[in-house]
Amino acid sequence: MNRKLKILIFVLVFFWYAGIFIKVFVKIDSSFLYALPFLQITYSNVCLQKPSELIHLGNVTTMVGARCTGIYTGFFISSILIFFISFQKKLDGKFLILALIPMAADIISVKLGFYDYSKTIAFTTGIVLGSIGFYYFYEGISNYFNHNKSINH
Repeated sequence: MNRKLKILIFVLVFFWYAGIFIKVFVKIDSSFLYALPFLQITYSNVCLQKPSELIHLGNVTTMVGARCTGIYTGFFISSILIFFISFQKKLDGKFLILALIPMAADIISVKLGFYDYSKTIAFTTGIVLGSIGFYYFYEGISNYFNHNKSINH
């Protein structure tokens, strides 16, 4: 994929990921407060935002729960790694299913009462799914632009 497109994807992922920590930025500089209502609405569309599942950073919390923070952390880490790793082989769906299994097992185990919700487990299973999920996202974007490039030339 074109390096410019990799940079664009990284920048978009970076801003999405940074938005999770907007409350920390507000503590550092109050001018970030203007972004808070917009980000609250935006993240509420993709995460349940249960107060008991938010990650506490000092006296502020993340905008999304531990599981979603893990997913976006995995996405962010993978968006950095994509500059150093090139893929020659297309991934099939089984890797995504394998990455989903730990998260599904955690959710089911908590719902069935086998153990109590753990932010650490939720965050970790989120990282696994987010890291693998990014490569499917990346491949889809890459295929889209490569397909359109071949049509236009």
